[in-house]
Amino acid sequence: MNCRKCGGLMVAEKFLFTSIESRPWDYVGARCLCCGRIEDPVILAHEMRARSRRSRARG
Repeated sequence: MNCRKCGGLMVAEKFLFTSIESRPWDYVGARCLCCGRIEDPVILAHEMRARSRRSRARG
């Protein structure tokens, strides 16, 4: 898989989220080996929603 930002190689990675308010939890995403961009399902959903809003605003 290639990075959407720089075209570099994306690798699967397991991330651990910790917070003072809640228990730690982990999730799977991808990280670019070149630029460090992280993608996961939540990030991709937000980007799709923002893209949709921009296209409707141009409309």
